[in-house]
Amino acid sequence: MNIELIDKLWSRTKQIDKCWLWQGGINSDKYGQIRVNDKMLSVHRLSVSIYLGIEYTGKWQANHTCENKRCWNPLHLYMGSKTENRNDGLTGSCNKGHLYSEHGRIHVDKHGQRRRVCTLCNKQASKRFREKEYL
Repeated sequence: MNIELIDKLWSRTKQIDKCWLWQGGINSDKYGQIRVNDKMLSVHRLSVSIYLGIEYTGKWQANHTCENKRCWNPLHLYMGSKTENRNDGLTGSCNKGHLYSEHGRIHVDKHGQRRRVCTLCNKQASKRFREKEYL
């Protein structure tokens, strides 16, 4: 393990709620990046390599359980597929108890931020709005 590299990572990191948030450069997809030996590397992939001993091959990807693209805490990362990454945000339920696995979808806003949306709650809110509008 390269101690200098780990020191470099920690010098640009802020810990918030168990996430290790990268404060350095980011790529166009908002993932943390660092230059190592004249090569730009994703910080979360580097973390998987350093702390979990798993080399990134391209077949699998480093997915976040915390849904924070700047987090590089290895306890918040797992190797999985794109499909698993897309679906892991659809666990749990909304404030009204509707299961995201049945009524959820991931919404990506214009800034690239992902959030879970309950389609059932959205339909109900739209219906209430339309009923108000036509009274």
